[in-house]
Amino acid sequence: MILFSFPGFAGKKQKEQEERLKQLERENLELRSELEDLKARLDLLLRRIEKLEEICQSFSSPSKPTSANSASSQKSKPIPPLPVVKMEPTKTSKEKKPIVIKIEKSPEGEKREKKGARQQILKFIQAKDYKSAEDLAKSELSHNPEPKYSCWLLYHLGIAQKELGKKENARDSFLKLADRYPACDYAPEALFLAGELWEELGNPEQAKKLYQEIISLYPFSDYANLSKKKLEK
Repeated sequence: MILFSFPGFAGKKQKEQEERLKQLERENLELRSELEDLKARLDLLLRRIEKLEEICQSFSSPSKPTSANSASSQKSKPIPPLPVVKMEPTKTSKEKKPIVIKIEKSPEGEKREKKGARQQILKFIQAKDYKSAEDLAKSELSHNPEPKYSCWLLYHLGIAQKELGKKENARDSFLKLADRYPACDYAPEALFLAGELWEELGNPEQAKKLYQEIISLYPFSDYANLSKKKLEK
């Protein structure tokens, strides 16, 4: 019996398998990104619940009022505005996708690489080399880094673009940060800076909406107080 080999067929099969593997890796990265986003939103919700519990405890009295005056004073005690949690529907797929994780670099290597890029971006900004900072931040974001690092990159990208006079680009970077990572530490400031940029771009109404959103979403942040001052003007 004579066996024939088909190099072309084998090569095509191998290429199809490689393409399939790449597709699975991309799908895995998307799923991991969605999971991290859900974790961030859950973290924000838990923070709001804790703050609400603190408010409820501060307004609950351990003992009954001893006089009508004290009772009326308790009733008239103003209740601060309660925070609103921004929760947007996420896209879901009906069919289950296989998860394939391929680690090309060690976690230690990735940490060193991120740390090096962070330091370089900060050095560029400190040296007022904002164009280099912008380019490096964009390059890092193109690799779809994990949410916490993406948040950091978007913030510093916005700062660099703002200093370069790219007001619309900076505004969009700050808004993207706040929309994708509402639980990120930079989110309140990013919204505030986006509001200021809207003002500079001649759209005070959009700026007011962002200031109101900050007060609603982050009532306990310093930027909520700054937003109130902006709205009082």
